[in-house]
Amino acid sequence: MKAKLTRDILVCSSYLKFQSLIWIGFAITGIIAYYCDIDFSGQTDTMGSLLTLTFFNVYFRGTCEQPDIPPIDMSLVQQLNLMPSGDVHAFVWVYLIIHLFWGISSLTLLTSKQVVICCNVCINERK
Repeated sequence: MKAKLTRDILVCSSYLKFQSLIWIGFAITGIIAYYCDIDFSGQTDTMGSLLTLTFFNVYFRGTCEQPDIPPIDMSLVQQLNLMPSGDVHAFVWVYLIIHLFWGISSLTLLTSKQVVICCNVCINERK
């Protein structure tokens, strides 16, 4: 019973660590996009580029302008009552901080002395 619980804790904390790293990556990408450190000038007139540029213009564009971006008719999107990019930017920073703490807590759980000792005992019991 104790071996299964310890193994479950290790699996869960490993999954949480992996998940927190993915969300930290997404948050950093959003912050970089807001400050225009991602170059969107290579976009073409395909549907994927249209979706990418619309997503960037609606959610992540800060005060910067990238002159090489193909023009997009945003009149349909501007009618929607969406969050301003500044609010999204603040939300992404909060999200980053939460997931940094999430990653630290899952790493602490993963490397907890009690869990490591229990795992060693369980491994030795199987031998």
